[in-house]
Amino acid sequence: MVESMKYPFRQGMRLEVVDKSHISRMRLAVVDTVIGGRVRLLYEDGENDEDFWCHMWSPLIHAVGWAKRVGHPIKKSDDRRSDLGIHPTFRKIYCDAVPYLFKKVRAVYSKGGWFAKGMKLEAIDPLNLGNICVATVQKVLLDGYLMISVESVESSDGSECFCYHASSPYIFPAEFCQTHHIELMPPKGYTPETFVWEEYLAATGSKTAPAQLFNKDCPNHGFKPGMKLEAVDLMEPRLICVATVKRVVNRLLRIHFDGWDEDYDQWVDCESPDIYPVGWCELIGYQLQPPVEPG
Repeated sequence: MVESMKYPFRQGMRLEVVDKSHISRMRLAVVDTVIGGRVRLLYEDGENDEDFWCHMWSPLIHAVGWAKRVGHPIKKSDDRRSDLGIHPTFRKIYCDAVPYLFKKVRAVYSKGGWFAKGMKLEAIDPLNLGNICVATVQKVLLDGYLMISVESVESSDGSECFCYHASSPYIFPAEFCQTHHIELMPPKGYTPETFVWEEYLAATGSKTAPAQLFNKDCPNHGFKPGMKLEAVDLMEPRLICVATVKRVVNRLLRIHFDGWDEDYDQWVDCESPDIYPVGWCELIGYQLQPPVEPG
């Protein structure tokens, strides 16, 4: 009973989740497993055990119908898995997860100016979470959601766009990186040494998103460089690894996975549901990935 009160998601519940092979769209999925608030999802139209791991408070999951309501692309799934009737997951509840189970986003107000298509900003690259890049608003959705593309990746079909909420701690006003001495990944044709925001805006005839539109709240979180923790490898989210806080920038933490090259470092928010205190995996019974031994 205590376990059911902690984790309201159940095996067989349906929801919408980002398509890991095409991040600009959603797909229907079904909850297969819940461990410590982490959920393993099976894509409803997937092959065999095509899955996706995330936390139940992840911004990557939503109630069925969310994509249509806000205007986000979703993969049409006319054909469901052939094993729906026999797979143990799909023989369970198999109902839509109700909206109140999902983490609510911060309310935003567009009066006095709002994001618009073509505005420039800085954003964490969803496919390389150690990079903060020059980015562009490609589409403004409803309820404060934005489709954003990073300028360091070329895509003619919009397949590299990613949905961020306007209150996300992973999008920033122009010159955020310069202010905090973080290397900014520039657009194609530029280098970090030659990129200058003012010159780029003049060359592209564009303007930046107003700084007041971004979330500037910073809780007194207490994280400091050198602290140890257990963190999800968000590029392989079934894995939780021994990690170290490498840098703290306001509410943003740069996480280093012990034993791995710094190219695998990732930026996460101080309130991310994907970081845990030392000992969490042992307490929950989840496998912790030990540091990689050198050599």
